[in-house]
Amino acid sequence: MAKFRFIGNPRDPKDSRASVTFGGIVFPLGEPVEVTDDAVMAKLRGNSHFAEVQTRIREPKEEGASSAASDGSGRRVKGVEGR
Repeated sequence: MAKFRFIGNPRDPKDSRASVTFGGIVFPLGEPVEVTDDAVMAKLRGNSHFAEVQTRIREPKEEGASSAASDGSGRRVKGVEGR
């Protein structure tokens, strides 16, 4: 499963379609759409009109933990460990 975004036609900026249907799936311009069909995903990855949406997986921060230390003024100073 992956998400793809219809980014338009890179060779024709005047192409003003608001959406396109690909593999039976409607892709509104600029909006991420979830795709579950492996064959459709493979075709979209090779198509210049689409971009795969990259998702970031962030680890939850521990409560109260920070990589920055205070400089005494209430501001956080990056790169200073436990003053």
